[in-house]
Amino acid sequence: MERQEFINRLLEVELKGEKVFEKKLLSDIEKSCCKKCDLEVIDFDRAKNVLRRDGEKTLCSCDCLKIDSGNFDFIEMKSIKQILDNNPTLRNNTEKFEQKIRKFNFADKILDSYYLIANLLKIEYCQFPKIAGECYRKIKKRYIIVFDIDLLENPQDALFYSLDFLGIKNTLEKIIQDEVQGSDLQNIEAPLMKTCTTLKDLYS
Repeated sequence: MERQEFINRLLEVELKGEKVFEKKLLSDIEKSCCKKCDLEVIDFDRAKNVLRRDGEKTLCSCDCLKIDSGNFDFIEMKSIKQILDNNPTLRNNTEKFEQKIRKFNFADKILDSYYLIANLLKIEYCQFPKIAGECYRKIKKRYIIVFDIDLLENPQDALFYSLDFLGIKNTLEKIIQDEVQGSDLQNIEAPLMKTCTTLKDLYS
């Protein structure tokens, strides 16, 4: 099975008459922190819910999936603005901010997202050939964490939120690297950190 044939088959799969994968604009994804981003993605939370209705266990998946040049990008969005607005004590306190970020379980999200597709390929009703699993394992995958403010390049945000943004950026990168690396994911690159703007630029 060729890679593109596998991807086409995957995107068309249905469970009980309902398509598993639905394309949306990133701005239209529920709880999106990128309300002005018109990048087309696959609503992964919706896919998770379709599978759950079919009897699969509840997973803590990423928000969306972007298939680009035959590669899979799993995308998770977090609103730094909302986190700080809801938790004012985190401002000027990198240690507390780090504790808050660790509660988001970034590693669980990418692991569950990876296995959501892997498990889908094993559902008898979907009739994927055994070689589909091998095709999936060989596909290059990226894990992208998207924030709604630029941690370094927007001085207005940095001033408004009064944070050590360089320290926060380093903290975030370390947390994500520590959590994801060492897992049993197949063919996945080191996590990337993007903003709503730089994410779209990634696919320009």
